[in-house]
This record gives sequence, structure tokens and C-alpha cells, in this order.
Amino acid sequence: GNKATWEMMQDNIDIDVSAIMSGEASITQMGEEIYQEILRVANGKTTKSEDLGHNEFSIYKIAPTF
Repeated sequence: GNKATWEMMQDNIDIDVSAIMSGEASITQMGEEIYQEILRVANGKTTKSEDLGHNEFSIYKIAPTF
């Protein structure tokens, strides 16, 4: 992610990882942030999408399914 996207969409995005692109944090550090957020959600924290009432679910397929 980039900072401009985060600033425009922070009501819709759960984690800002733009610090990787700016060199302020490593992929490992942000990976840990993502992991901790997953744990919080697994323990009941709602996501931004849930807070906004978006309940749709979609899995994108790269190849045809038979």
C-alpha cells in the first residue's frame, strides 16, 4: 500500500503498510502487524468492512474450474 491510498481510504482499510514503501518499516515488521491484526479479528474485533456493513464474499479464480 501507499500513503496516499491509505489517507483516502483509511475508513475502508484495516492496516496501513505504507511504511514499507517509505523505508520506515520492514516487510517483517509489517508482517507482524498484519499477524497481530488477524489475531485481534479472530478474537472478535470487527474489520472495517464489517463495520461498514459489507458482508459480500468473493474468491477470485485464476483458471477455469471443472
